[in-house]
Amino acid sequence: MYRMGLMTFLLTEKNNINPKLDVNRCLQIALVHDLAECIVGDLTPHCGVPPDEKHRRESEAMKSIADLTGIAGDRMFELYQEYENQATPEAKFTKDLDRYDMILQAFEYEKRENSPKKLQEFFCATEGKFQHPYIKELVEELYKQRDEFENNTLLNGHA
Repeated sequence: MYRMGLMTFLLTEKNNINPKLDVNRCLQIALVHDLAECIVGDLTPHCGVPPDEKHRRESEAMKSIADLTGIAGDRMFELYQEYENQATPEAKFTKDLDRYDMILQAFEYEKRENSPKKLQEFFCATEGKFQHPYIKELVEELYKQRDEFENNTLLNGHA
């Protein structure tokens, strides 16, 4: 969530177009979108929890967190729902950031383990899902770096 929050600063006058996004709202959504995971954990498809049950658990957890935070809780829960429902361009942009953050982290793990393409499943899971033009550019660059890493690793006789 923190790294995604920082990534909202990547929106500049040059790339924040069509539609022009409310950067502050993107930052707020990024900071609350996964907050429920501090209670329910990071439920992935490998956990065997059906999507509707996952949503129910996270929504219930987010309501609990919202209740604890007093007056700010209503706003936090509203932002969480906006993200979950993909109700605004800001929510959709933040979803792109979430997907990008996931593959960026996967690539970092591949480099750390010196294991090119080891975490391909994460890249496959996001393929064709990015919407924002600027995030698509970042993804394209990440794919180039990943290919270079694979080629360099193979050339050096590793992996």
